[in-house]
Amino acid sequence: MIRNYLKIAIRNFLRNSTYSIINLAGLSVGLASSILIGLWVFDEISYDSFHPNRDRIYSLKHFWSVEGQIETRGGTPILIQEEFRKLPGLFKNTTVSDNGAVHLLTADSQQMRKMGQFVGPGFLEMFQFELLEGSASSVLTDPHSIVLTESTSKLLFGTVDPINKLMRIDNAHDVKVTGILKDIPSNSSIRFDYLLPFELYRSSTDWVKECSQDWSCDWLGVYAELQPGV
Repeated sequence: MIRNYLKIAIRNFLRNSTYSIINLAGLSVGLASSILIGLWVFDEISYDSFHPNRDRIYSLKHFWSVEGQIETRGGTPILIQEEFRKLPGLFKNTTVSDNGAVHLLTADSQQMRKMGQFVGPGFLEMFQFELLEGSASSVLTDPHSIVLTESTSKLLFGTVDPINKLMRIDNAHDVKVTGILKDIPSNSSIRFDYLLPFELYRSSTDWVKECSQDWSCDWLGVYAELQPGV
């Protein structure tokens, strides 16, 4: 039975070859387009899905009216963290982050420019990027520490264990490697090659120090994680 169907299909194809080729090409293009669109949609909806607590993490935005129009700024006064901590039972964690920038990293004879972020001590407890070495609760507590991604560590130190090794940032600050992160997944909305403590940023940069005490300053990012069930 199947053999007969195949014979009929082949005969029809040969008898109407031009029409059949057009149909086959259209079907192929349609299937390929559907698969590509499906893969793109799957990639989009998978963003940040590796964080088990993703449904409780919020990025704070600042809204204000300018000539009757509502505008949005990605930053928020970081003093709001202190206010959140005064509200019992609502927030599990809050943290702060800059927008990220390229800095010069120096380790022994190796120098390179990589993208990094200054973040608060609770950053790696809220965003559960996989740590290969170090503890999320302690790797950024020392103001002169740095956490590298695995690929950045290999570029700077090769196969040598980098933990407790000293390096310099922008030829200005000595920091010690306290943790190694697995490379950031491609479907992460937060991307970096290393993390530095926000306290180092605050102590070494006048405007950040002033911004930390000013309710009108909204150039830094604040994240908040709600308690389960809130």
